[in-house]
Amino acid sequence: MANEQNTSAWINLSALITEQDLAERWHKSTRTLQRYRADNSGPAWLRIGGNVLYRLSDVMDFEDRSRREGAPKMTRTHIPPSGSTEVGTE
Repeated sequence: MANEQNTSAWINLSALITEQDLAERWHKSTRTLQRYRADNSGPAWLRIGGNVLYRLSDVMDFEDRSRREGAPKMTRTHIPPSGSTEVGTE
């Protein structure tokens, strides 16, 4: 049973998606994806029978490598109200 689940996950990750599928996934034009391929700046791709295809696993790996963390959250320092006798800490 566990082996069937692992195989199922493997099949999904090895699925091929079209250039149009990736363009929709990333909200980009197919021309942008063509430029990425020309610049070697996008995910790995295949040309099969004249069609450009991407392995879903390659796309997901590229997305993971491209992920950036946001800026650290700023913490709010306590500023006593004006005229207060509180001593601020720094």
